[in-house]
Amino acid sequence: YKERLASAERIYTDVKTQRELLAAAEADSREKQARADSTSGDFRRASDQVRSLEEEIRQLRLQKSVKESEATKLRHKANTPSLEAMKQQAAQSIERSLQQAKEVQVIGQRVQQGDPDYLREGEGRDQKIAELAAKLSSLKKQHQVLVQQQRDLDFDPIALSDQASRFESEALELSSRADQLELRRMEADRERAEKISSSSIDSQDAKSAQDRRMTLASQLANTESEARRQMNLLQPMIQEHHAGWQRLLAQQKKLDADQTALTIKLDESTRSAENEALTRVQLAARVDALLCNLHDFRTFLQEAGGGPTPSGHAPAAPPASASEVSFDIFGGGKAAPSVFDEDPAPLPRALASTTLLGPPQEPPL
Repeated sequence: YKERLASAERIYTDVKTQRELLAAAEADSREKQARADSTSGDFRRASDQVRSLEEEIRQLRLQKSVKESEATKLRHKANTPSLEAMKQQAAQSIERSLQQAKEVQVIGQRVQQGDPDYLREGEGRDQKIAELAAKLSSLKKQHQVLVQQQRDLDFDPIALSDQASRFESEALELSSRADQLELRRMEADRERAEKISSSSIDSQDAKSAQDRRMTLASQLANTESEARRQMNLLQPMIQEHHAGWQRLLAQQKKLDADQTALTIKLDESTRSAENEALTRVQLAARVDALLCNLHDFRTFLQEAGGGPTPSGHAPAAPPASASEVSFDIFGGGKAAPSVFDEDPAPLPRALASTTLLGPPQEPPL
């Protein structure tokens, strides 16, 4: 039982130690997980910053490309050779197109009026009108194209050159901004690399701490299960020992009560014996005093009668205590008073009480 109890105590000590280790491991795991979350958040923010910078750089470079393309187009347009000749040619082409359209309209009107001069042999009027309408529509489209070409040619080369210069300066500014953002992106990319390294290390530490916590938790569960098993085995023995101790305590209490009662009785017996011895001593003293008084009273009677003391009835010598008592009673060794004296001395109180009231009563034990 003692060995099993000591084993259970050792197991419970192990349980306490493992609980403390598990608590420390959980605290360490929470701390490392919080640090890992923090570094992971820093890495995500760094990645978002890098992506934002990359997108901004891409937009700036795209705008730069557009500005450069527009500047190139404007310079090419401003440097168009024979611009005046092209303008005159466009104007002439528009005039010719208008003239042709007018002619077609006139022919169409005459055909509608029934003029056969514009009809070919075997050609109907409706067919001719449709042909003229198609030709007029084509001329209108051609006229619109020519007008648009004339509008495209109607520009100021100097203004276009100035506008191209503005586009080029804007492109340069966008390029400068893109270069600055590229430097920031490189710095952010470097920070992101550091963050991802720190995040990886912290995540690994957090995972290791979590694995250690789970291992300690599993060990603690096994140890607690073993402790419960040991306690289940020890429980009947503990109850039995407890009941035995209770019985022993009850017997001890009973023995203590009996010892207390016996001590009280012994004390009472001792006091009774002491009282009895004292009473015996007092009774012996009173008996001695009574004998002495009786002897004195007999002597007094003999002296009062005037006769000799009968032979064979000589009084025995009183004990020393009785003589001392009678001596004290009759006044320090004086002769016994006579009954014929004029003022006979009164009888001693002890003698009177003995003579008149009988023997003294014994004190109660």
